[in-house]
Amino acid sequence: MLLWNRRNDTSYFEIGVFSGDWEKIPFASTSKLIKVNHTKKYPFEVYIRNLDLERVTYICTSSKSFKAEGQRTIITSRICSKVK
Repeated sequence: MLLWNRRNDTSYFEIGVFSGDWEKIPFASTSKLIKVNHTKKYPFEVYIRNLDLERVTYICTSSKSFKAEGQRTIITSRICSKVK
């Protein structure tokens, strides 16, 4: 997969794999939390057990922001790709 960061306010993203019912599915990757600078692309691979292949529906990346002192809310986003 290829992650492209168009957000200038975040550089860290977490990878997640989900079923059609949004249940988490175990997977392997070189890193589950990756750093991608603004306007840069980052290719990554996701490995899923044969046992879980039929259940996988979405592979997602969620932006991660670090809470600053005095900050109340953090806006994050999740972008998902549907597996065919």
